[in-house]
Amino acid sequence: MHDLIVVLGTGLVAGWLASFLVQGKGLGLLSNMIVGVVGAIAGRYGAAYFHIPFDGPVQSFCVAVAGAVALLLLLRLIGSLR
Repeated sequence: MHDLIVVLGTGLVAGWLASFLVQGKGLGLLSNMIVGVVGAIAGRYGAAYFHIPFDGPVQSFCVAVAGAVALLLLLRLIGSLR
């Protein structure tokens, strides 16, 4: 339960930060924060898959931001293909 709360909290902040890092036409602040939560979860799975340690809070936050940025870029790429 504690891990879920940490992922949700860092995901919200990571989505907010990712919206600034990935500039351009945005999805909106709330949508970016939701993408941040999903990106944080995806980032944790990706880091575990590639055996990247994310034990401390700084590493967890960096993984969450990386996942959120990657997901935002992917969504923008898919949106531009329409």
